[in-house]
Amino acid sequence: MPTRRLEREDLIAGLRELVERLKLSGDSASIRIDWLNDNATIFIPTLGKVPEWQPIYDDSHVSVWVLSAEALLAMKLMANRPGRDEDDIAALMTICGLATIDDADTLIDEYFPGDALSDRGLRMLTGILRQGLPERSPEPAEFRIG
Repeated sequence: MPTRRLEREDLIAGLRELVERLKLSGDSASIRIDWLNDNATIFIPTLGKVPEWQPIYDDSHVSVWVLSAEALLAMKLMANRPGRDEDDIAALMTICGLATIDDADTLIDEYFPGDALSDRGLRMLTGILRQGLPERSPEPAEFRIG
């Protein structure tokens, strides 16, 4: 018996259901209502190391995958948005086991060959490292919806 193809409408319906279940769950993770988006896809590295994706939710209708911590860190280092990325960069540096500017440069070169930290990015990272990186947080509990 042939299986039915997944159509665009199926995806949209599944995503709507997922968002509704998130709204109703009252999950203590404090997930913002706009967390499910693809706004950053244009910044995903395509020339260097192939970014790895990790599933965080999967059921019979929808699966949600996130970019690896390494790839996210490389993207945030390249974006170097003062006032917006410092906490994320510090946490991701800890998660990835990186502790120096050289470590960050090496990571950027892996994902974005030929690119490097801008002067602004270097100043931001220097400030982050001067303040000290956070302790590694415990792994989050399994992501549950509804």
